[in-house]
Amino acid sequence: ASQRAAGSAAAAAALAGAADRLRLLHSLEQARARLGSAVSEVAELRSKSLQAGLAAMGATASAAAELAAARDEASRARALCQSLEGSAAACQSRVGAAEAELAVARQRALVAEVAAAAVLDAAAGPTTVHASTGTGGGGSGGDNRAVSGLSVAASLTS
Repeated sequence: ASQRAAGSAAAAAALAGAADRLRLLHSLEQARARLGSAVSEVAELRSKSLQAGLAAMGATASAAAELAAARDEASRARALCQSLEGSAAACQSRVGAAEAELAVARQRALVAEVAAAAVLDAAAGPTTVHASTGTGGGGSGGDNRAVSGLSVAASLTS
């Protein structure tokens, strides 16, 4: 009986050890399952982080391209403005020169008109009144006016 009791005690101890091992195995399986879940979560977080990083890099590259395009456009606009300013200055200079030429041409036209009037007046002849006598007279008065008109024309050109 004592052997039986000893065998029963050994069997009970073995059974208790097996139960402990079974509980430990069950705990280990649960820990393994939690570890697998954590590994999956970490992988998912890494994937999301990578996607966010790639999206941020894409947005940064897009913004950099837009910035470069805006800089190019500003540079082209600046060059165009400088070109237009140069053209405007050249046009203003040409307008000034044309206005000066116009003034000279007007003055010459006025001189020609005065000279033509003097010549026509001289050609009209003796129907004019002489300033010195107050009477109508010969061609000398008209000739004097023609000379006078020509001298006026000469003074306008100088």
